[in-house]
Amino acid sequence: MKTIKVYIAGPTSAGKTTIVHMLDKNAKSIEHYYDDGRSTTIGFDLGKVYWNSKTNEILYDADETAADETIYKVVLMGTPGQLRFAPVRLALSKGSDGVLFVIDSTNLGQVGLIIAIYEELKMYFGPDFPMVVLANKQDLDNAAKAEDVKRLLKINSIKIVETSAITGQNLIKGLVELLKIIYERKKEKFEKFKENQLIVH
Repeated sequence: MKTIKVYIAGPTSAGKTTIVHMLDKNAKSIEHYYDDGRSTTIGFDLGKVYWNSKTNEILYDADETAADETIYKVVLMGTPGQLRFAPVRLALSKGSDGVLFVIDSTNLGQVGLIIAIYEELKMYFGPDFPMVVLANKQDLDNAAKAEDVKRLLKINSIKIVETSAITGQNLIKGLVELLKIIYERKKEKFEKFKENQLIVH
């Protein structure tokens, strides 16, 4: 079974950990817990699901030894959002195939931090790396819509999906949108590889 690694980034408290645990109920997290009950990721969130590339269905269990070429294991790698954890994010970025960039759509006042992490992602992966932005916390009344986020961040070429980590709204849609982009990029690379092999021979 082939594997796709999805790197999940975004500012602290954007909802990354909740998203990973909503997608995979058995996900694990390395977190720091405060006296008031709050927590923040200081290591990573790790979950997995499976994707049928033919039907675009997300599965929660699959036989990893099966020879079905249409089923992919999807590793969900959530990262800490505080800027001081940049070395951790860099280490976790290795081997990633695409990015879910999670932002708190009720707190666009932290645009400086959002852009800083976005620039970091471009540094890690390059400007054309597969990415989907999740405008999270859409269950709240003051959540900004996708068009507002697009204007603010000036990212016209990247798809933005309005999500809620609490209700699960559009989380699978956002993940599948990214997986489709990754799949198409991998297919393009394979076709170019085949063409080059034919030219060589």
